[in-house]
Amino acid sequence: AGTIVYVLVKSTLGCKSIAQITLNLFPLASVIDFTQTNCDDNLDGFVNVNLSNITPLVLTNATYFAVRYYPTLVDANAGNTNMLPNNWTYSVNTTIYIRVDSPDGCAPVVKPLNFLIGDKLNLLTTDITHSVCDDDLDGVKQVDLSPFIGDFTTDPAVTVTYHSSLIDAQNDVAAITSSVSVNTIGAFYIRFEKTGECPNI
Repeated sequence: AGTIVYVLVKSTLGCKSIAQITLNLFPLASVIDFTQTNCDDNLDGFVNVNLSNITPLVLTNATYFAVRYYPTLVDANAGNTNMLPNNWTYSVNTTIYIRVDSPDGCAPVVKPLNFLIGDKLNLLTTDITHSVCDDDLDGVKQVDLSPFIGDFTTDPAVTVTYHSSLIDAQNDVAAITSSVSVNTIGAFYIRFEKTGECPNI
């Protein structure tokens, strides 16, 4: 319930009347300045963002308000139907706009949100070719991939996983050991990671 105040109204003729006014105080949407750097973890050229996870990071009392995200300031100011999907992706540094509407009729709040793509871990090279000999002519050669790490990086803080396909390396699944059997021309993939930097392959 709001605060009730009373006003005494007096006419120029001396007539008096008492008016009741109810004052309601509603919360105002407060959106913080926001810039977030994300990694393209699966190295497919896109960063995936769940916008519902962003809302509580930027807006106090987020469940009280109606929140929509827009690709342009014009759309956000208009409050039209050209909204971004909840599961949104971006491929370059991008600014989107949040629009917060109050259920109490207070003016909407529109603010920019900045999304950046982090730099991938710097490697000396991203590809090497190495030939091996089948010494005992049995059609297969055991190769240890770990000595090749130094061709890509000399940073001791980097961790690696080995993969037999690019898609496995991109999705960081199905890691194999560094010892592999080679029986034909093919490729193996090494995923490099370091705290504070985005992965690289």
